Amino acid sequence: MGKLVRFGVSMESELVKQLDLLTEKHHWPNRSETIRSLVRDRLVVEQSKDPKSSVFATISLLFDYKTKLDRNPIKEYPSLKIVTNLQTHVSDNLVIKVLIVTGKSGEVESWSDKILGQKGIVGEISIGSLELFNK
Repeated sequence: MGKLVRFGVSMESELVKQLDLLTEKHHWPNRSETIRSLVRDRLVVEQSKDPKSSVFATISLLFDYKTKLDRNPIKEYPSLKIVTNLQTHVSDNLVIKVLIVTGKSGEVESWSDKILGQKGIVGEISIGSLELFNK
């Protein structure tokens, strides 16, 4: 990321207490690392909102094993790449499917909307920008 820069931050005492609780909860070594981590997390989210930004996404699906998933070809999404496609039974009749994909934000979201919108599917997408890490 570059040269370390020191700067002062002023916060209300209650906010500092909350920061210290976060630091402890996540086992960060100090407040500075907590703040750095929170800023990085926010940058990943903000940068992933640009439809042309390079992103990674985890798409989780939960469904009954009798549910027939629609085919959702990726050829109309030229930047989309399926990195991982994992499916397993979590009980006799319940299946979890986890897809890890990369591509342009707009294409990843459009493709995942088709998957998540299918009847009988419960799921979510977690998306983040790769731009922060490509610098």
